[in-house]
Amino acid sequence: MKIRLAATAAAAAAAAVSLTAELAPPAMGAGIISDRPCYREQARASFLGFGFPPGQDVAISLDGQQLGTQAANPLGQVAGAIPALTPIPGSERARTLTMSQVANPALTTA
Repeated sequence: MKIRLAATAAAAAAAAVSLTAELAPPAMGAGIISDRPCYREQARASFLGFGFPPGQDVAISLDGQQLGTQAANPLGQVAGAIPALTPIPGSERARTLTMSQVANPALTTA
């Protein structure tokens, strides 16, 4: 999943994953959906990963940096949010949110 981020002047904030999103996934296949296609820095970004084995740990990363892990719920979903996206150089940049099953890294979606 690519997250476009438009820049504004703001201080850097730590990204943390928390279980909060209330998003509905498509009917089949692994993937990630977010609450909007473009974010400003320091904005909250909510997301939902789906298609993972229930109960399995899923690693969540932004731009290759792991934010944390979370067990998939009984429906194979992992929901969360990045409370405040960090500042970026320039006016706009694509960022990549990735989810990978810890026990089977071949099961990855971005």
